[in-house]
Amino acid sequence: MPRRRPPFAAALSAGLSAGAAACARPPEGPHPGQRLPALELMGLDGAALGLPRAGRPAVLRFWTSWCGPCRRELPELGALAEAHGDRVDVVSINAGEDPVRARLIAESWAIPGVVALDVERAAVSACAVDAVPLALVVDGDGLVRYRGPTLPAGPRGPLDGLLE
Repeated sequence: MPRRRPPFAAALSAGLSAGAAACARPPEGPHPGQRLPALELMGLDGAALGLPRAGRPAVLRFWTSWCGPCRRELPELGALAEAHGDRVDVVSINAGEDPVRARLIAESWAIPGVVALDVERAAVSACAVDAVPLALVVDGDGLVRYRGPTLPAGPRGPLDGLLE
C-alpha cells in the first residue's frame, strides 16, 4: 500500500516552494543598476517636478518630520547642494505627511535643494521606501547607482563618477 503524506506535509512543501520562488524574485524598488521609475511630485512652491530628468544626475532623499537622522544629515546635503546644485538635482521628498506640516518643517529645518511633497505616497510606493531616511543616487541615464539609509561616503562622496 502506498504511503500517504500527512496534509500538513503537503502544505509545508507548497509553502517552502512558494518561499523559494519569492527569494528568487529581484527585490522591490529601484536598486543599483535598476532604472528609477518616473516620479511626478509637487515642489513646495506648487510647481510640478518630474524625475528623473534626462542627462542630469540626482540625489533623492526621502524624509519625514519625526525622523531624527533625516535632520542630522542636512549639513551634508546642504554642502552637496551648494557645491553641485547647478549640475545635480538635490531633492528631498517628504514621505506622505500633511503638506502644511511638511512645509513648516522644511522651512524651519532650512532643507537645502528642492523640497518635494509626496502627499499620495506614489513615489514612496514606486521606490519601495520601507524606512526613512532613504537616499537614492541616480545617474544622468536614470539608473540608480546607490540606495541606502544615508548619503554614501567615500573619497569623493555620493557623486563619485557622475560628474566627469
